[in-house]
Order: sequence, then structure tokens, then C-alpha cells
Amino acid sequence: MKIARPTYLSPDWHTQRKRDKTGKVRFGASDAPVLMNLSKYRNIVDLFISRQSDELPEPPNEVQMRGHRLEPALLAYASDLLEEQIETPDPWFTAGRFVATLDGLTKDELVIVEAKSTMQYSSDDAIPESFYWQVQAQLACVPTATYAMVVVLDKRMRFGYWQVFRNEADIARLLDWAEIVGTYFDNNELPPDVLMTEHQVKTMFPDPVGELEIGERGFELVQQYKHIKSIREDMDKQEQDLRNEIVNLLGNKEIGTVNGEKVISYKSRKGSLRLDAKLLEAENPELVANYRRIGATTRILRTH
Repeated sequence: MKIARPTYLSPDWHTQRKRDKTGKVRFGASDAPVLMNLSKYRNIVDLFISRQSDELPEPPNEVQMRGHRLEPALLAYASDLLEEQIETPDPWFTAGRFVATLDGLTKDELVIVEAKSTMQYSSDDAIPESFYWQVQAQLACVPTATYAMVVVLDKRMRFGYWQVFRNEADIARLLDWAEIVGTYFDNNELPPDVLMTEHQVKTMFPDPVGELEIGERGFELVQQYKHIKSIREDMDKQEQDLRNEIVNLLGNKEIGTVNGEKVISYKSRKGSLRLDAKLLEAENPELVANYRRIGATTRILRTH
């Protein structure tokens, strides 16, 4: 199915990538690796938080902008390989919970082109799993397409490509899982057994109130946490005691040797350039006041 494409990075662009007109949660094709737990940078909880928030995401970073700037050259490279014109389609393509914004598509809609730039991967290697699942989501959204060509400027700064053919079993698996996760999200819930990081808990619940009876399991976790903290504090003290002995041993020498082999060094290092905030405030209080901001609310975990 095709739908009209909103203006790139506009509020409508972000909103329609998150939810359809009925309010049901959507996923972009680039969210497929996250759903399959293959992303190095995001997980399902991050998707959940983004779908519950009306805030617009941060502007594209330099890495994202680099990819956007390189896209025309990569599409031209794909056009040369395929010996036919590649167009960036105006509409979006949808299937199930997914919406795909394609970098390129042949006129007959048989080949999808995905443009990538990466400092991590070589095109001589097997396609990264994250790329694979993204293009399977795209293939799900374009039923006429038989394969996707992922053209890349790789870590060696060389052009290359991978061909990814339609895999109906993986597409079905992806669509089914997206529907399950999306249904939980529609009900403002996370799938069972999904554990949030501390940062995610702080983001979801910045202003806690009340008490919770955590039971025997919670008590056990607290005791384990206190034990680990105690061990770490003891290890930190042991480390500092050893440092003190070693630096006393070295004294005014910068290198320690055993049988002529260097085993330790304690060299001087020039101080870093720092802003004297106290002096700046004393001499320019009004200027400092204009730039002072209250930090975001945070939560502190303490044992009792």
C-alpha cells in the first residue's frame, strides 16, 4: 500500500512514522533490527518511549547528515550497476505495522535501493544483520520487489553493494512480531519480560511517588546489590593503597623496571585547559546568569 509522503523531517513526517491515522503504532523499516534485538544502539524500550512521546527527535547528527549528503552519489552508483534509472519514490510504502521510506526504486518497482555509509563494515563482508532486516521490512512493504540492493560507502571509503533477496519466511516472522509488539504499545504496555535500563526507567518515570512492597525477590536483589557495592568499595580502596605504595616506590622517577624490562610508568602530564567558572561569575555575574540552566530531574538509588 502507498501513502502520501509528508515533508522530510516535518512534524507530520515524524508523527506518521510513529502512528497511522487510526492511532495504531507504526514502525519504520529502520526499526526492524531493533524489533529483532539486533541493534547496537536501541532496543524495544527505546521504541516504546518514542511512541509514547509527542516530542520531536533531535535534529540529525553529523553521521546522519553525511549519509543524507552521500545518498545521491550512492543512488547514481546503483543506477550504473543496474543499468537503469533509479528514482526516489514520492509515496511511502506500508505493510502491517511497517512504513518504508525508500531511498531508491526502479521504475518497474522490482528492485529496492538502500543507500548506506558506514565506518564499521566492509562490503567484502557478509551483510550486517541490521541491514538485512531493514531491507526485509522494505521488501514486505513493496510486494512487487524481488530483491533489494544495498549500496554502501564502506569503512575503506570504497563503493560496494550487497544483494538481499526477498525471504517470505523472514518477512512473515517480522510482520507477526511487529504486530505483537505494536499491540502491546497500543495498550501502553511493554511485552512481557522486557527489562528496562536504569536510564530508561528514569525517562519513563522521572517523578516517582509512593511506596512498593518489593517482596522476597526484591529484598534478595537489594542484598546482592549492597554486597556488590561493598566489594567494589573494598576493591577501590585496595587499588588506591597499591597505587600509593607504587608511587612512593617510584618517587622522582617516571619508569619502573624489573630485570631491565619496563613494567610501570608514572609520567607527568600537562594540565588541561579549563574554564574558571567561579572567577567568570565573580567578574561577570549577569553574563553567567543568562547561560545558567537547571539540569534535568534525575533519580538516585540508595540502600537503607
